[in-house]
Amino acid sequence: MSNSITYLENQLCQYFGRKHCILTGRCTSAIYITLKALDVKEGKIALPTIVNPSPANAVLYAGLEPIFCDINLNDFTIDTSSLEQLIENEQNIKAIIAVHIFGQPADMDKIIQIARSRGIYVIEDTAQAMGGKYQSKVVGSFGMYL
Repeated sequence: MSNSITYLENQLCQYFGRKHCILTGRCTSAIYITLKALDVKEGKIALPTIVNPSPANAVLYAGLEPIFCDINLNDFTIDTSSLEQLIENEQNIKAIIAVHIFGQPADMDKIIQIARSRGIYVIEDTAQAMGGKYQSKVVGSFGMYL
């Protein structure tokens, strides 16, 4: 069985263009593990207001504070103008969880630009859009570790 899991993890690494992949049973576990791997001990994590409760719960389990920004009414992903305002108004934001929801990819170019200019991590939640693409690149391949 473990060989099958390792094989699948390796295939997903290739698909997403990532060095590592760890399969988990739930989104909550995956985001929690990611936050712990980033070694973020305190701070706030930005999320869109329309999201499954799992990402926010993972943030809470990791001992961090979820804060929410508005969504774009065209596709229900993070509204990048709202995200910029949130980051300007809040201190100690350590990461953004970009949720690709209802098969719709978030505006990763703008999210990455915002995060990079402020030294903030980007975590992608592709649970509802796996296999989807943004600018011809698969969602799940944009998250960044600074």
